[in-house]
Amino acid sequence: MPRDVTNWSSNRACDWVLSGDTSPVFLNVDCHPYDQNLTIASSDWVHDFAPTLGIGRFLVAELPVFEKSPPAGQLGQRLTKAVEAMREMREKLQDGEWDEVVEKARPVVELLKHNDFRDFLAEKLVYPQDAVDELWKSLDALFQFTSKFHHPTTKQGAVRQTLTATKEDAYLVYSLSLGLANLIGRKVAKAS
Repeated sequence: MPRDVTNWSSNRACDWVLSGDTSPVFLNVDCHPYDQNLTIASSDWVHDFAPTLGIGRFLVAELPVFEKSPPAGQLGQRLTKAVEAMREMREKLQDGEWDEVVEKARPVVELLKHNDFRDFLAEKLVYPQDAVDELWKSLDALFQFTSKFHHPTTKQGAVRQTLTATKEDAYLVYSLSLGLANLIGRKVAKAS
């Protein structure tokens, strides 16, 4: 028996073909927030997560922070200021305040710029004079470098280009300052 081709009507009473449940809704999105605190160990973050997330690879070096009571006298007072400056530098580093990290390095560098420290190196620690002179030159160079970020003019009075510290500048100055404060603090503590 031939089929009746004149009746093309659907037996389906629903015109919402894509809904699946005869309703006019095709797609319904429900958001269910899910909060979970997760602690990632710093070693895992540095070695596993940072490279995978495209942040980069890092070398982690642990430098001890000098936290002992400083000796009496001017050197001890400057050492106290340097240790406080290191704390502030660490906070500014964590906050991403690169210029302020470099600015806060001044007390650390100034700790070294006094003759009593130079005499201490030569006399109490029995460093040879040429070693004291070379260390002194390198410390002066660090002082001159950090000064460029704070002074808009040269020593001769010429206007210089304004320098804005970058993350790399801040980490360099912080690392050197931490190493210097640790060196001086431990040497002073041993000699006292």
